[in-house]
Amino acid sequence: MANRGGLGRRARCAYVALTLAALVACTTRSEWREGRFTHAKLGSSLGDLAALEPGWQRESAPEAALAFRHVDGSRASWVRECRGVEAKPRALGRALWIALPGGVIEEGAALEVASLPAWRFAGRAQDGANALRVESITRVAKRCEDSWLLVVPHSELHHREAFEQWVGGFADGAPADGGRAP
Repeated sequence: MANRGGLGRRARCAYVALTLAALVACTTRSEWREGRFTHAKLGSSLGDLAALEPGWQRESAPEAALAFRHVDGSRASWVRECRGVEAKPRALGRALWIALPGGVIEEGAALEVASLPAWRFAGRAQDGANALRVESITRVAKRCEDSWLLVVPHSELHHREAFEQWVGGFADGAPADGGRAP
């Protein structure tokens, strides 16, 4: 039963991202600190996607650690879920894709994010009659799962280079309370 709740949150996150509405995950918001967006509770941080490619603007997304919208309708987000469950990034990333309406993985590869193993998937999905291109990157650290999503309402996966550079700039930090992640 415990797995159902965790996967349910991931499924809701994927579904909402694809419908280009608010992204949902169990996380704390980020705040701007020293030129980076820093997770208010865990101290992890990311740079500003808008500084990497013109057209991106930060947007408010309920419970997402950080979200951006491009003038062409594309969206990028970082979501963090801390459930105390250890799993491989490939399996968690694949679970995210299973929840995507019409999701078809066309490529996948291992990579590192902040010196830890991660998994990247790219492919296509459907939002009603609209075809979407999607890229996801997932990693696990400190009993938390970090997922980054790029959702593009075009036939090509535009913004991929800036997205991957943005994720590559992720830095782990110390929890604000000096303790361990939840």
